[in-house]
Parts: sequence; C-alpha cells; structure tokens
Amino acid sequence: MAEDEQRPLKRPRTLASNGSEEKSSLPSPGSATIVMERDEEFWLDDGNVVLVAQSTGFRVYKGLLAAQSPIFHDMFSATSLRADERYDGVPVIRLFDSPVDLRHLFRVLLPKSQKDVLKDTYDLKTDFHVMSALIRLSHKYQIEDVEKRALSALCHIYPTELEEWVGSDSQIDDNDRFYAIAAVNLARLTDTPSILPSAFYHCALLQSRVLLGFTREDGSKEYLSQDDLGRCMDGMPKLIASRNTTTLGLARCIQESGAENCWRTGLCAIARRSLSNSMVMMPLHPDHETHAMSSESSRWTAHGLCDRCIAKLEKEEFKSLSILWTRLPTIFDVDGLAGTWPGTS
Repeated sequence: MAEDEQRPLKRPRTLASNGSEEKSSLPSPGSATIVMERDEEFWLDDGNVVLVAQSTGFRVYKGLLAAQSPIFHDMFSATSLRADERYDGVPVIRLFDSPVDLRHLFRVLLPKSQKDVLKDTYDLKTDFHVMSALIRLSHKYQIEDVEKRALSALCHIYPTELEEWVGSDSQIDDNDRFYAIAAVNLARLTDTPSILPSAFYHCALLQSRVLLGFTREDGSKEYLSQDDLGRCMDGMPKLIASRNTTTLGLARCIQESGAENCWRTGLCAIARRSLSNSMVMMPLHPDHETHAMSSESSRWTAHGLCDRCIAKLEKEEFKSLSILWTRLPTIFDVDGLAGTWPGTS
C-alpha cells in the first residue's frame, strides 16, 4: 500500500475549551465541513445549542429561545434527534439570517444588561437598523411581543397623526429618507398599512434615487417592489398638485386678513402681501415638492409679521397641511386604512 494511503486522515480543527481557537470546522451531514467563527458577544460556554449564521457561530441557551419562539421550539425539537449535527456535545443548526440581525435579536431575548432590554421608543438615525432587524426576525420566528413593540416604535417615526408627524419630520434630512424604503417593506411584511402613507411620502421625495434601494447594516440591499415603485412614481405629480392647491389657498388666506388683535396693522398688511406673493410663486420653484408636508413658518418671521399674526398663520397652515395629510393614502394608492388614518372610516 502506498505511503499516502497509510497516512491517517487529519481530525477537523475544533474550538478549544479555553477559547484559544477563533474558528472551528464543524461536520455538515453529507457535505464538506462548515467553517465557523465564534461570535464574541454570544458564545456562552455553557450554552446548549450552536446556531450558525453565514460563518458566525452563536452558542446560546435553546430553552430560553424555545420559550419565546414556537419556531425555535419546533426547530430544536426536530434537531435533537439528529446526532450527526453536533459540536462539543450540543446540536448545531444552520440559520439563513444575517449574524448582525441575529445579534440584535439575541440582545433582546438573551439580555446581558438592562440597556439591552427592548425599548419603547427608537431614534431614526441611530436605531433604525435595530428596529428593522427586530421586526423582520421576530416576525419570522413568531416572537409576537418583540414584533409588536418594535412595530410600535416604527409607527412613531411614520405616524398616522399630523401632530406627531410635524415634530418628527423636522428631524429628518434628505439622506434619512432612504430608511422609508425599508419601512414600506416592513409594513408589507407585517401587514401594517398605517405606516405606508408617510413612508411613501419620503420614498417619493427621493425621486429617481429610490431605485438605489436601502443598504442594511450588514451591507445587503433591499428595494421596493415593482408595484410600490409605481406608487412612488405615480404619486409624486399628485403630491405636487395637491401641495400647489393648498399653498395657493393659504396664500389667499394670508392676504385677506391678519390677526384680530394685531398690534401693527399697517406693517403686517404689507408683510402679508409680500408673503402671499412669494407663496403664489412657490409652485414654480423647482424644489417646491421637497416642502410638500413641511412648515413654512420660518418665512413668516423673515417677512416681519408680528407674533399674533404668526400665531394665526400657524393655525391656518396646520389646516392646510391637514387637508394634504388626509389625501396621502389616495395619492399613493394605499388600501386597508379604514379607521386608522384621518379622514378614513
């Protein structure tokens, strides 16, 4: 027999009990070995299941996961019968999720500190990726309480009430609008149509850039469906037309009368006329559509109106925006909003 044939096969590299090895080769039934890198945050030495996502391994407690997810419960029950999928005596399960997303989910299901407990509110700029991961994975693994609270936080960012929108919209810059692509997809995934009108509004303002999609935290991309892309494209001219109508209506109101208790009637009349004329020209401005649901109150101070006239205009503008707000579902062809959006029943 040749010397090469007598040489014994090498044992696969394994993760040492002291953690000295960063990677291990895990046997996969009927195929080549799986190369795994231990997750630094969720590799628990006494964990009783290893979950492998892409090339990252998580050693966690299956009892805690099974108690919170019927999908994990069934998965672990089925896997326990397969002795060939084990590492260090515990089952090994391959998941087709992003390890970045799983890490966010495990921070909620297996918290190591109080700061990892699920929050009631999230910030768009700093927490959107967390919300997105929690909603997608909690929906997939049927973890209803996590999905409900994460969706509630998303609904605060894309609200149904104009009062709440006015406060949140002022904090959103142009690049933040890309988050709305994911928000639309999350609304579709979870059948939460109340998110759609305001999310579509932001998508529409991206104009052709909406085709670029949204980049998730792990670098993967997601895009709107063809139908939802059509809603954005078809909705933009309707949005501009509705905004022009409400802007011209507000301009007429401004010119007609000031506040009843205005303390400098002559000067404010001149200021109102100047402001009204500038608002009449707004529909001709190339960037007018970017202000469709935004307040123009900063312009009023610049034109020299008194505080009392400004207060009156704020009320009139809110009425004008309310009309446009109730039209958003129609503008973007959103169904299923009965009783959840102003003006629907």
